[in-house]
Amino acid sequence: MKKLLLLGLAAALLGSPALAQTPPSGNVERPLQYPCLNQQGKAAPCQFTDIPTPDVATAFNPASADKKAQVVTISPNSGAAGPYPANATPLVAIATGTTGAVAATFAAQPGRKNYICGFSVSPGSAATAITIQVTVTGLLTGTMTWAVGAPVTAAGTTGTTLTQNFNPCIPASAINTAIAVNSGALGTSGINNDVQSWGFQQ
Repeated sequence: MKKLLLLGLAAALLGSPALAQTPPSGNVERPLQYPCLNQQGKAAPCQFTDIPTPDVATAFNPASADKKAQVVTISPNSGAAGPYPANATPLVAIATGTTGAVAATFAAQPGRKNYICGFSVSPGSAATAITIQVTVTGLLTGTMTWAVGAPVTAAGTTGTTLTQNFNPCIPASAINTAIAVNSGALGTSGINNDVQSWGFQQ
């Protein structure tokens, strides 16, 4: 009998309009999904202000004279620190002459490619004022040519130094190909025909 009464009471409560599951209207305050307990042991909004925030930012300090390792120069086709790409071998070629032509050359090497990053030609002087040709051969871009004047030979005189820098550096036309900077012949009484070039091999 008591079971029947309890079942009837439960049915009545479930059928009560106050407990019917109807959609809420107006502003409804939703309970927190994960309530926390306050000091009295009752549900309360969770407080996260006491949780420390990790410091993930690192201030950038410009390189100083005693911290040169912080300075990184990226060259073309690079990704390495310094003026040349990774696995590159720096090259410098120097040649001097008098009456004849002069060539500063990066020698060919099997399995490696030469790159020229710049050159300088001090044309010296000759018996008569002349103009000589300066060429760079073996390049992917083909032969490059300049003209520079050499004055009449006299103690301590030379023509205007021709300097060229290439950015990006220019590769040889193929692997195992030499790159040469050639300065034309000064002829009779010519002196101080000097050539320098710099680059790398990779």
